[in-house]
Amino acid sequence: YVRGQRQDHKPPIIARGDIKAREAFDQQLQVVSSPQPHFLHADIVNWPEDEGLRENVALELAQKAVLCIRPPAD
Repeated sequence: YVRGQRQDHKPPIIARGDIKAREAFDQQLQVVSSPQPHFLHADIVNWPEDEGLRENVALELAQKAVLCIRPPAD
């Protein structure tokens, strides 16, 4: 969906990671609706200031995320 709306010259989007908002809440983060470019998109905000803690939280979320790979074009 997003691929068709990109106006930049970056490499094509080949995958996305989906995660439940609950997983972010469990890490004391907040989730803010950001319906552009997709109505289900949201941003995770209020990350820890400390870089090491931020990395640990990101790793925890990555373990909970579901990888969705775009099928190859025919």
